[in-house]
Amino acid sequence: MKVAIIASFVYLFGCFGFVDGASCSCEDLKLDERKSGEYSFYNNRGEQYKVYCEFHRNYGYTFISKEEAAKADFACIGQSHSQVLVRHLRSNGHQYDTVMKQISSHSSVPLNVQYKSNVGYARPQNHVTFGPYIYLGFLPASIARSKTKQGYRANDVDYTFTNCDANPNSYLAFFVNPNHNDPYGYYKRCCYTKLMRDWIDVGKKASKYLPYNYFYQFEMHMGGCGGYAINGYNTFNDIVGAALGFRFSSCSCEDLKLDERKSGEYSFYNSRGEQYKMYCEFHRNYGYTFISKEEAAKADFACIGQSHSQVLVRQWRSNGHQYDTVMKQISSHSSVPLNVQYNSNVGYARPHNHAAIGPYIYLGFLPTSIARSKTKQGYRANDVDYTFTNCDANPNSYLAFFVNPNHNDPYGYYKRCCYTKLMRDWINVGKKALKYLPRNYFYQFEMHKGGCGGYAINGYNTLNDIVGAALGFRF
Repeated sequence: MKVAIIASFVYLFGCFGFVDGASCSCEDLKLDERKSGEYSFYNNRGEQYKVYCEFHRNYGYTFISKEEAAKADFACIGQSHSQVLVRHLRSNGHQYDTVMKQISSHSSVPLNVQYKSNVGYARPQNHVTFGPYIYLGFLPASIARSKTKQGYRANDVDYTFTNCDANPNSYLAFFVNPNHNDPYGYYKRCCYTKLMRDWIDVGKKASKYLPYNYFYQFEMHMGGCGGYAINGYNTFNDIVGAALGFRFSSCSCEDLKLDERKSGEYSFYNSRGEQYKMYCEFHRNYGYTFISKEEAAKADFACIGQSHSQVLVRQWRSNGHQYDTVMKQISSHSSVPLNVQYNSNVGYARPHNHAAIGPYIYLGFLPTSIARSKTKQGYRANDVDYTFTNCDANPNSYLAFFVNPNHNDPYGYYKRCCYTKLMRDWINVGKKALKYLPRNYFYQFEMHKGGCGGYAINGYNTLNDIVGAALGFRF
């Protein structure tokens, strides 16, 4: 079954709507962009509040006004943790948009939004003077407290600095400032660097304008030598305020919420407007998303609804049958999230065949910071732990799925090492799949564990009967 999620839209500014109590976010409405405007929702205390829902072709943004921030249900607002939209208002009356993300080297670190708190992150200078506030955290203090390259990504360009003294500031704070106080005096002596202004200067003129009360006074602080700034002063004297837009999108199988009779291929659009297909497998109250080799480069991995506690690995054997294994961390590492990246492995050991048969989808079990130790490690397959003791603290702990577009032979490491029992256990406990995937969803793969856990590529040695494997993201 192939159904494209495609619609045509026309913009109409300023409509207002009331929503039933079952809906609590703009994402729930799934309206077209003719309906952008203010909508009323109810929080979990039964209080009514308004937000501005801005709808685009297959995504949108939620904005919260200063008056409504205290009542807004931040836990319910649909939002991406990989990007936000910051819309700033200039003194000439124009509004400009900047999509902000982590810099490339920290792309696996989620953005963090909190209301009137900054748990795990550096505290804003004006938390008392201007508060309450909405807090956008880039790097938590545990990462920012180091003399490394840090910064932000604005409209697809990295803007960076080197943290000179390990000061862990890495945030943008939006202040309600109900009493119209003057800011704390730190801004008079520090530190309006170019980095503080770069994200503003690359802003693109907004196609839709927000009402004035959605713009907050704000401060940005980076480092340790990155800079500090408040709008309305110094090089920011032309900036009236900024609004924080929480991105949501209909870009995953989870959004469709269909029953299992409707399993099949569906078309979505990524953030660049490119159409791509995924296989959505629906079960009674959950499901899996699978990405084919042809579509992996276009797939929006940040948007795909997925559990970080488990994945489904479906293997295809040479006898034509397909088998399922639910894979998790071993019990002693159950609090460590699984990590999925496309054509990268930031924080994890690199696959042997990253160049020979890449690009690849990377399933990381333990990051190198944990795997680089002589401890019990492994994986959990269909509710059984399979373990080894890392004999030399080699930090390999992954399963990599290779697109191999040129049908290259793998790097020769597989000829001399290391087809242990552990490399096959997850395959042997696989259960015959109830639904079969098309062939192009199966990838060549390699598994590597340790330090004495093993190394294997399908199609060779004890895995010579395995044609490939597909990675299913659970929602």
